[in-house]
Amino acid sequence: KLRVRDVRDLRLDRPGTVASDYSVVGGEHAKVGGALVSALTRKLTEGTRRLRVMSRHKMGGPRNKTPTMTYTVRGLDAVRADQAFFAEACGRCAPCDATRAAGARPSSEQCESPHRISVFDWFGREFRSFPLRRPDLPCLCCGPQTNPRKLLLPLELASILPGQPQQEVGPDLVAEMITQTCIWPHERMPLIKSVVRDEYSERADPAKTTTSRAFSMSVTPELVTTTGRVLEPCSMLYGNQRVEGCDIRNGAWNLRSTAFQRGGKCSGFAIVHCEPPHYGSFQAGVFIETLKRVARERNMPLADARLIGKEIDACEAVRQYDLEPFLTGAVKELQAEEERNAQRERRPKCNIDLIIAVIGDNAGQNGRYVYPALKRWSHTVSGIPSQCVQQKKAMYKSDHRRDKMMASDPQYAAGLLLKINLKLGGANAFAETPTQIGRQGRGIELMHDGPNEGTMVCGLDVHHPAAGSSKPSYAAIVASLDPRCVRFKTIITEQGQIPSERTSSGRPTPGAVVQRQEIVGSLEESMKSLLRDFVSADCWRTGGRPPKRIIFFRDGVAHNQFEEVTRQEIAQIRRAADAICGEAYKPQLIFIVTQMRTKARFAIKDVAPSKGGGKGGGKGG
Repeated sequence: KLRVRDVRDLRLDRPGTVASDYSVVGGEHAKVGGALVSALTRKLTEGTRRLRVMSRHKMGGPRNKTPTMTYTVRGLDAVRADQAFFAEACGRCAPCDATRAAGARPSSEQCESPHRISVFDWFGREFRSFPLRRPDLPCLCCGPQTNPRKLLLPLELASILPGQPQQEVGPDLVAEMITQTCIWPHERMPLIKSVVRDEYSERADPAKTTTSRAFSMSVTPELVTTTGRVLEPCSMLYGNQRVEGCDIRNGAWNLRSTAFQRGGKCSGFAIVHCEPPHYGSFQAGVFIETLKRVARERNMPLADARLIGKEIDACEAVRQYDLEPFLTGAVKELQAEEERNAQRERRPKCNIDLIIAVIGDNAGQNGRYVYPALKRWSHTVSGIPSQCVQQKKAMYKSDHRRDKMMASDPQYAAGLLLKINLKLGGANAFAETPTQIGRQGRGIELMHDGPNEGTMVCGLDVHHPAAGSSKPSYAAIVASLDPRCVRFKTIITEQGQIPSERTSSGRPTPGAVVQRQEIVGSLEESMKSLLRDFVSADCWRTGGRPPKRIIFFRDGVAHNQFEEVTRQEIAQIRRAADAICGEAYKPQLIFIVTQMRTKARFAIKDVAPSKGGGKGGGKGG
């Protein structure tokens, strides 16, 4: 949210301080209120927000309280109001006289000798009843999306229109909403029955059911009973022992004294602090010592990895919304320092294979900028895996609410290592196969129905940005390359867009709303690449043969798109198989469309409610 003090305390600092987003150096470019102009612009325009403002010089109605014109804010200008110049018609040349004679106002484009004037001077001349007192403030950019600086509005004249909804719900509110609405199934079902009984049943009070009776609706108050089946969990193979059927009723099992199947490679790591410490100084030694000790028990090379350089202080970069460029420079400096130290100590150089980022405890702030910026840098710029940890768990010795040592807690470190090991290319555990425990044993049957027959498991989803956003949609597909589903390859492609409006020449109208495509047009090329990798990896020892079976999970398809999506995308998968392996190759294809947030609610019948402390207690219903 745009805090009040961010606007009230706006000021320009010393001339010569240059905002990082602008390359022109000059006294008129500066920071605003101690923060970058780009940072405040993000606050005004973040997400799908379209902030509307009115100006005091465009008011009418009784007592001049009704705005005659409103403006959409595109951001803040980079310069002061007295340094923001634009071209103005002279009003004395022949083209200006002709335009004025036609009843129009002369424009600088038609004028023969236009002159430059600042926004501050122009408002002081044209609107003397609204004198500007703050020439040091920047202007609001309220022009069209293609050229926001075409219309500059002084900040001190603008007021935010009331009644504008918050279009994006922050992580804090989402977490609070889930906490309040998440109840146990045996508590939810009586509430559902009472709603049906009071509103839709034939015995309901007629005075309270006018809407349902107007549509001749009636619902029986009894719940539908169906037969369910509890799937038996398969046994898990870890590095040094076999964990028999896990207790799925509690959603967790004890992994104490167990090692991972394969530890991910890591020769060095770095620590980045994104939040100032509330107490003391930056010191994550206890946490790192605990993490390495538990990693040694899990058979991970991270136990012998070297901490590269000093802990990085990125707090100022986070405050200035400049984390990604800062991390790029900081990592380069650490790598150069490590190379010099390795040459001086005559030892092999260690690379930074992992970034451990210590973030704050405010989920809303982390979700708005810190976490997305860190992961964007990790995935698209550096390629270095990153792991975020909360400051209260990595920096403090105890949690006073639970009287528990947090920084030295092996349970917290073990949970982090489950994610870190996979990010480093390791494998935590294998599902035990029927060939290892007999055909009657528990295993993944579809993955092992023959000695030389492989199965590929794929997942596909399309991510669409928020409504009104100009960002494109992206399709992501991931496929397994080995029998145990621990080696994957991911392909991300940009989805095409269909403009809803076109000009007379057939080109898309600038700024027109685009129609998002759910059908992945590049699926055929992606499947070709995945099939080639499956054959070349040969993890099944099938002699380089393609998979016998493809299990394909498709997410995010609406009910009205089932037929079209399945028809077109299944055809692309078939064409990719024919192109790579020939027309004689006909793999068994299992195409599964999955959906979340279903309206159905379930509860086990005739079972006493249990409120155990496990993670999978079934509270979602």
